[in-house]
Amino acid sequence: MRNFKNKMADLQESKVLSVKEITLKIKSKLETEEFSNISVSGEVSNCSMSQSGHLFFNLKEINKENNDTYLLKAVIWKSSIKYLKNQIKDGDKVVCKGRINLYSQGGEYRLIVDSVELSGEGEFWKRFLQLKEKLMKEGLFESIRKKPIPKYPQKIGIITSENAAALQDIFNTIKSRAPNIDIYVFPVLVQGETAADMIKMAIKFANEKYSNILDLIILARGGGSIEDLWPFNEEVVARAIAESKIPIISGIGHETDFTIADLVSDYRAPTPTGAAAIVCQGFLSAKEFISKSEERLKNNILRILTYYSEKVSLQQFEKRCNLILQNRLDSFKMRIDFDISKLLSSFNSKFSDFKQRLISTTKLLQNLSPLTILSKGYSITRKIDGSLIKNSKDISNDEKIETILSKGRLVSLVKEIKD
Repeated sequence: MRNFKNKMADLQESKVLSVKEITLKIKSKLETEEFSNISVSGEVSNCSMSQSGHLFFNLKEINKENNDTYLLKAVIWKSSIKYLKNQIKDGDKVVCKGRINLYSQGGEYRLIVDSVELSGEGEFWKRFLQLKEKLMKEGLFESIRKKPIPKYPQKIGIITSENAAALQDIFNTIKSRAPNIDIYVFPVLVQGETAADMIKMAIKFANEKYSNILDLIILARGGGSIEDLWPFNEEVVARAIAESKIPIISGIGHETDFTIADLVSDYRAPTPTGAAAIVCQGFLSAKEFISKSEERLKNNILRILTYYSEKVSLQQFEKRCNLILQNRLDSFKMRIDFDISKLLSSFNSKFSDFKQRLISTTKLLQNLSPLTILSKGYSITRKIDGSLIKNSKDISNDEKIETILSKGRLVSLVKEIKD
C-alpha cells in the first residue's frame, strides 16, 4: 500500500504530457531557424505524384559499413514544381534545399523542398573541362590525327551494352539499309565504376584480335545524366580511342550530349541510330546512283530503239523472242506436270496409309464394342431406372431387373438373392 502511494506521489510530481502537448513540443523544436533553411543530400526513392499535384518522395542513404538505411520523407508542393531546374526520378542523387515541418495529424516530419539540384554535376563538369584541356594540349582532338571513315564498310564492331535499346536501334537501322554488313558485338557495361575499364579493354581487344577483319567500330550508349555518361569522359577511354588502329564512330547519348569520347573519336554521331546511319550512308548513295543510272540507261535504250524501229526490220528479233518465250513456257509446263505427278503420288501414298490406319482402328473399336462382347454370350443386368447392377447387394427381392442380351432384352422379378 505504501509503495502504491509513493508511486502515485511520484506521478503527480512528474507532469504527464498528452499526445497533443508532446507533438507540439517536438514541432516547436523542429520548426526553428536551425531547420528552416537546410540542404540535404540523398538518393530519391518512392517518387510519386499525388492527385492534387504534389510530388512526394523519400531521400535515402545506406550506411556502407552495416547496410543500415536512413530515410527522410520529403515533398515538393505543386506551386514549387514549376520552378524546379531538374525533374527528379527514383535513383537520382540530389541535393534538396528546404525546411523541416512536422505534420501533427500524421505524427511525422518531412522536408518541405523548395529547390533541387542533381548531386555532383558541378564536380563532374569541372573534371570534364580539366581533362578536355589536358587532351586538347596533347592534340588528341586534332582532325589531322583522325582516321577516315570507310565509305563501304563490310564488317563493323559495336561496343555497347548487350541489353541496351541503343544496340537494337543500330541493328534495325543497318539491317534495313545495308543488310550485307556483318556485325560483331563487344558487350560492355556503359555505366558504373567499372564501365570505363571495360570499354577500354573492349577497344584494345578489338584492335588486337580483329584489326584485319573490322572496317570500323561504333562506340554507343543511350541518353542519360552526366553521371550516367561519365565512363565516356574517362581518360582511359579517350586514350584507347586515340590509340585504336580501327576507325571509331561515337554515338553517345542524345544530340545535345557531348563527351570526351566524342571529341577523340574519328567521327561523332549525334545518337547511336545516327552512327548506324553514317555507316550505311555510302551504300544508300550507291543504291541511289545505281537506280538513277538504271533509269537513264532504260531511257537511252528506249530512245535508241524508237529511233531505229523504222529503219530496222524487227521480224527476226520477234521470231527469236517468240522462240525463247515458247521454250520457257515448255519448260514451265514440264515442271508443272512433274510437280503435279509428284504431288499426286505423295497424296495417294498418304491416303493409302490413312485408309489402312482407319481400317485397323475400326477393327479395334469393333473388337472393343460392348455389342461384340454381348454376341459372345455375355449379358448386362441393370435396374429398371438404368443403373448397372455390380453387386448382389445392389438389388432387393421382388424388384424388377432388366437383362440386355446380344439380341433382345429380358425383364425379370428377383425372387432370391445369393451373395
